[in-house]
Amino acid sequence: MAHDKNGKITIDEVALRLGYSINQAQKLLKSFEDLGVAYSAVERGVKYWYFPALWKLNRKRSKAKTHRTV
Repeated sequence: MAHDKNGKITIDEVALRLGYSINQAQKLLKSFEDLGVAYSAVERGVKYWYFPALWKLNRKRSKAKTHRTV
């Protein structure tokens, strides 16, 4: 999910995509924070969870797409 959003996602997106309650989604995202896989921050009044490992992955894929020849 976060991969589709360039490494960031909201709790509402998690709940909707997984069919979780907000409470279940909160527990899942908190567990990712506790493991050091993600961190949260508020951006323009919306809380996001960021997955830095996906930023690097997305940059590599983006570069690979721009360097392809047809």
